[in-house]
Amino acid sequence: METTEDAAIVWENPNTPITTLDFILHDGIRFVRPYFFEFIAHVKERWDMKTVTNLFAEEFRQRPLEYYIEAVDVGRILVNGKKVTRDHVVRASQTLSHFVHRHEPPVMGETVEILELTTDVVTVWKPSSVPVHACGQYRKNTVLGILEAEYNLRPLYPIHRLDRLVSGLLILARNAHTADQFRQEIEGGKISKSYIAKVKGVFPAEEVTLNASVVYDAREGRSMVKVTNKLGSKYPVGGALHQTNEKSVGAAKDACTKFKRLSSNGEYSIVQCMPLTGRTHQIRVHLQHLGHPIANDDLYASHNPPKRTETGTNAERAARLEVTTAPSESSLKRRRISEDSLSTVKEDSSHCVSMAEDRLSSDDNVEDAEESALSQKAKPDNVFMAGNEVNFVVDSLCTHCPNLWPSGYEGKEHGLWLHCKSYSSDRWSYECPLPSWAKESL
Repeated sequence: METTEDAAIVWENPNTPITTLDFILHDGIRFVRPYFFEFIAHVKERWDMKTVTNLFAEEFRQRPLEYYIEAVDVGRILVNGKKVTRDHVVRASQTLSHFVHRHEPPVMGETVEILELTTDVVTVWKPSSVPVHACGQYRKNTVLGILEAEYNLRPLYPIHRLDRLVSGLLILARNAHTADQFRQEIEGGKISKSYIAKVKGVFPAEEVTLNASVVYDAREGRSMVKVTNKLGSKYPVGGALHQTNEKSVGAAKDACTKFKRLSSNGEYSIVQCMPLTGRTHQIRVHLQHLGHPIANDDLYASHNPPKRTETGTNAERAARLEVTTAPSESSLKRRRISEDSLSTVKEDSSHCVSMAEDRLSSDDNVEDAEESALSQKAKPDNVFMAGNEVNFVVDSLCTHCPNLWPSGYEGKEHGLWLHCKSYSSDRWSYECPLPSWAKESL
């Protein structure tokens, strides 16, 4: 690395356009080039009369107090656009700006394929591992970000949920009026939805309808089936609510899913899942409850699922990793930042990147691709890809630099064997092709 004096920082914000130059495609993985970003928040009533440093340390615990003191001192945190002292007292309705160096987690590098494009609607095949919209540490590495960069499609309005680890059909409205029309139909229960899952074991041959209330535990990041009476149950019971943290558990909500086996090889079954309600992780927890969890679902298929309170998912750990990897006060003093104390990753011909342009073919072995790509290929050793295409500015105050992705992100997550196949109503119908893990079993 070499130091770049008087580096001109370009601060991005939520309205900054996303371009193809923001992405790095390497070995089947999509990375985002780290960038400088301005977060903006308005002082809430309960924040009134707190010092700016204590406010950030108490309300945004991803970083320690020492970091916020340093950020205020160097002007990375502003109040109403002005630099303040670390003991400055904020008042309600004032504007806070926090300038950070953002590192987004990587996702699988499959193309977001457009299935249908009209003046009002665009439907796409969402790859697994890619979130739909900005959330947590993700902003550019999202379906909306990729479509904006590659097709200049903006704004777009998602009209239904699709979890990050789930692949398949995603319907996006191109204007607010069309979005409202779709949402009214969905909220009115006028929509038919169909998913395909690959589950453990031989699923029953007859069609199964499961009415089982679902409880979501926000602390653990998972749902459970609330069982009132196990007697007379026709199927094995799993994922039932027994003892849990009452403070983090929401109210039980009615949930109903229909299931139909499409094929089975004795070890796995391909099952059509038709949710009649839309609860968090409904299909996943209902399949677990029936004794046939999604085969590669670490959260619901494991006998010892990871405790979110201890480790969380890899993405969640990355989102809060500053708590454990943030520098100490003494190291912060050694790394005191100024606007010109930046460096740029220098070219290293032994680590050049070959830019991957082709989508992972549907004929590829998706089991191998999803299972191994993130866990084996995407393990950066500091800045492991330092070719011309990968150059980015390294920020001395950033707890992730010089890594390309967030420090602590293990890269072991993969897509679920759960795929959104179709959405339909009386006036429209949209469908997505099946992934290879489903086609090869039918």
